[in-house]
Order: sequence, then C-alpha cells, then structure tokens
Amino acid sequence: MKGRKPKNCSSLPTVTGRNKCSLQSNGGGQAASSQYSKSCCTILYLRSNPKDRFMNKMMLLLFCTLAAASLMAQPAIIAHRGSSFTAPENTVASAQLAWQQQADAVEVDIYLSADNRVMVMHDGNTKRTTGQSFKISETTSEVLRTLDAGSWKNEQYKGEKIPFLEEMIATVPKGRKMVIEIKCGPEVFPALEKIVKKCGKKKQLVFIAFNWETIVKAREIFPKNSCYWLSSSAPAVQEKIGEAAKFKLDGLNLNNKIVDEATVTKAKAAGLEMLSWTVDDPQEVKRLVGLGVTGITTNRPDLIQQSFSIP
Repeated sequence: MKGRKPKNCSSLPTVTGRNKCSLQSNGGGQAASSQYSKSCCTILYLRSNPKDRFMNKMMLLLFCTLAAASLMAQPAIIAHRGSSFTAPENTVASAQLAWQQQADAVEVDIYLSADNRVMVMHDGNTKRTTGQSFKISETTSEVLRTLDAGSWKNEQYKGEKIPFLEEMIATVPKGRKMVIEIKCGPEVFPALEKIVKKCGKKKQLVFIAFNWETIVKAREIFPKNSCYWLSSSAPAVQEKIGEAAKFKLDGLNLNNKIVDEATVTKAKAAGLEMLSWTVDDPQEVKRLVGLGVTGITTNRPDLIQQSFSIP
C-alpha cells in the first residue's frame, strides 16, 4: 500500500507565541527566523571593519544558535483528564486549571448515561472518584450529577460534579482543543453527534479510542475532525499501521513505553502522526520528541511546559 503524504503539522493546537512542530499556524517560526536574520545582517554591517572579521563570525554563530533554539520543535501539550495531578480528573475545575497552565489541549473521557446524556468520566463506575458506586450506563444523569467528584482529590474541590460533555467543551479557549476519548461503544454516537453539531466549537474537537471499530466509526461520522487510535500493544500497532492509513486516521496515540524510532518512522512513512501518553517526566518527553512525537499527554502540563522554556 502506498503511504499517504505525511502531514507537516499536528492537528493539535499550539498556544500563540510558542513555536512548536505541532500545529504551528501563526507563522511564528518564519517571523522569528526573519527577525534573527535581520539582526545578524545589522550587526555584521556595523562591524564591517576587516579587523573585526573574527568577531563577526562569532556574533553570527551566536545569533544562529539563538535562532535554532527558538525554532526547536516542541510537542503539543495535552492535559490528561485536565490538570489531573493537582485537580480532580475529568472535572470543569481540572480543565480550567489546564487552560491556565497553557495546555494546548485537554483530554477527557466519555460514557453514555441511562438517559442518553454524554457524561465525562474515566471509569464506567463512579466509585473511585465519588465514593459511591453507580454504573454510568445504568444510571440517569440526574442521579450522577448529585455525586461529589472533587472531594476525593482535595477538600477545596468539594462539590465538583461529574460534567456533561457540553460543559467541558464550553471551557475550551480559542485556539485550543479538546481531545475526546470514547470509552463506551457506538451507542454514544447519536448523542455525541448532536453535541458536536450544537457546540459551536466543532473544529476544536479531536477524537481518540482504544477500540478499533469505534475510532474507525468516529472517522466516518466526523470526517473533518482528527481521529487517533490508542494502543499500548506493540504487536497490534505493527499490524494496524497500514489499516490506520487505509481508513484515513490522522495518527496513532501510543503508550510511551512502546514508542521507538522504528515505529515512528514506519508510522510517518504511512502518513500518520505520532502522539504519546501519559508522560510526566521531562526527560522522557524530550526522548519522545527527539523521535518525532508531536503530541504529549501528561497529568502535569505546567511541569512539561516549563521543561521546554528557554532560559
């Protein structure tokens, strides 16, 4: 099978002012390069005395080094269930904190309730994060909304509700994105389609799923939205790269432990982007970015952002 032409940029956003390989749409890289070039020319002109040729070379090297540093590829930072290291996962509070920490995207998980509302929660049962046991698919949203989804993390978050997907999408600022992981089955699609159509932020939504049939169906229903297949199985990934390209998925979103140079190279040759999860170690992030990963999912968006700051 012929591979698709690789995309130049990720479909995930980048915060304005930071030059990243992923989704660089504001022309910041070219502007920075032009600015440095003009600076170099100015300095060389001012130091045009032949006796200063050595200094000219040194200044040119300095500015070229600075320019290269400013243009260093950085990944899109995706806040895993929001800024979940600090705030209760999959809550409005967690999403809002992630935006404050300049995350490029927030990842959330969804299930369908008994009354066909799309609820944001990682587990199919509410026990772990609310202290009360309800199976989401068998419980109405009215009951689910009475549960406290914040106190388990910290008392300051007492009263945080299990969000409706609409609430989470409403928090997304201009230029950022929400990555929606479909945890349940195809039964969610009718309700999900309605939400996507009415939310006014359709272009800011990305879909991911572990289930192969689910992500392929998402691609079919949302042809203009980016869709990535999740996996933590190296053998399965090797088998599915060709199919992922065939079904026009945008890329793979893999457990960082199975991301290596050969896999990234093979995926990119097929025209697929590579994202990775869930990474809180700055050194591991740099390893992944060095291999060509363009999006990093992390519980600590603030820490990962800081690791890419240029002194």
